[in-house]
Amino acid sequence: MSLFRSTIWYTIGNLFSRSLSFILLPFYSNLIPVDEYGTYSLIMACYVIFSALYQGGLYSAFTKYYFETEEEEERKRLFSTLFFFITSVSLIISVSLNLFNKELSVLIFSNDDGSVLIRYIIWILFVDTLFYTILHLIKTQEKSQKVVYYTSISSVFNLVFNLFFVYYQHNGVLGIMQAQLLSGIFSVFIIIPVLKNYLKLKMEKEALVKLLIFSLPLLISGLLSTFVDIIDRFLLDKFLDKTAVGLYSFSYRIAMVMNLFVISFRTAWTPYSLRLYKKSSDLSYSLGLSFSKLLATSILIFLITNCFIDDLFRFKISDISIFNIAYVGGIPIIPVIMIGYLFSGLSSFYSVYPYVANKSYHFLVSDLIAFIVNIVLNIILIPQMNLMGAALATMISFIAGCIYLFIISRSIEIYYQRTEIIVFIIFGTLAFIITNYFKLLFIDIALLISFSYLVFSLTGMKNVIMKS
Repeated sequence: MSLFRSTIWYTIGNLFSRSLSFILLPFYSNLIPVDEYGTYSLIMACYVIFSALYQGGLYSAFTKYYFETEEEEERKRLFSTLFFFITSVSLIISVSLNLFNKELSVLIFSNDDGSVLIRYIIWILFVDTLFYTILHLIKTQEKSQKVVYYTSISSVFNLVFNLFFVYYQHNGVLGIMQAQLLSGIFSVFIIIPVLKNYLKLKMEKEALVKLLIFSLPLLISGLLSTFVDIIDRFLLDKFLDKTAVGLYSFSYRIAMVMNLFVISFRTAWTPYSLRLYKKSSDLSYSLGLSFSKLLATSILIFLITNCFIDDLFRFKISDISIFNIAYVGGIPIIPVIMIGYLFSGLSSFYSVYPYVANKSYHFLVSDLIAFIVNIVLNIILIPQMNLMGAALATMISFIAGCIYLFIISRSIEIYYQRTEIIVFIIFGTLAFIITNYFKLLFIDIALLISFSYLVFSLTGMKNVIMKS
């Protein structure tokens, strides 16, 4: 399956999954106070940190070595080693963390009131790790339609349980945790038959050592990348309060629509680019075309979100707002965060060289640069600019990490379609300025149609979509 056909499938799946999550945002905004949503955001920030620790960069290592062998039995041995190692380590970490749930609550919330939430998130991490490890096998096999199937089922479970625990039971943040744990358990039972013909009941030392050596820099890199994503929540809590954290996190979640595409692209890009590098006779042209499609699609998603986000907050049904007006103050940071994620997508594009050169430490250096920039700018800008300071710090840190990967990737020749790229950037910039100045629906729609036509005409994506 081609890169962008896979990306389209992953995007469809992510959009479906996130659209179900998006349906929950009005419930959250109207049933959960801003400060409590701030508490939820902090606990989920911890989830993201520990999630990077649980998988330890091993997923990327598995993908690399999976494509370095053509023997199916070797691939099965490699995955079996990965699965049993991650499962064992995850269980040990979860049991250990559970013993110190009160201490962790004091560390995060300055009191032990959040110990119950901590216990939930610990076991959510374990269950999700099982699910995503099996799912990663399917991703590596480039079976994008099956990935969409399993993630969609998981999202439906999550929506149903959220409606029950949050809307009907009024359990607030605890209800979100209960829903996530139950949906995770059901999802594992649904996906576990995938292992039937692929799992061997043993770990191989040689395979494990190989995976660990390559993944160690990726583990540290993943943690740093995670900190770039979530450290601003803790700094906002320190410099401002949990209400600011809730407001920022709610807007951040809307801006994540860009990250949906980035994740979809990254999921398809890693196996595709490794296969492309190994077998393509016209690598530089293929890479250049992929870059143009990535940039153009990212700009289009940015413009669509920017055009309609104000309308979502103003829209009412029987005098009831879709989103609680208390969250409207976070709208200005949404475009800034989306630009940051656009550069995160470009960083994913430039991940080819570290993989093929077997130099995973470049990911570590890139994320270390982004982390340092993020910390310094957050400390400087948050006291001066509040939420916008945190958003700018995030955007600039993503740009800094991308620049490093761009520089070290120059040894791979890429035929950039410079004219098309310049057209996309200029048109996108002008469209953003015009839509924000006039704020008229017919102008927004006209510009979006025009840019979409440019994208489909100049990148050949029409043919890709028709074949999908």
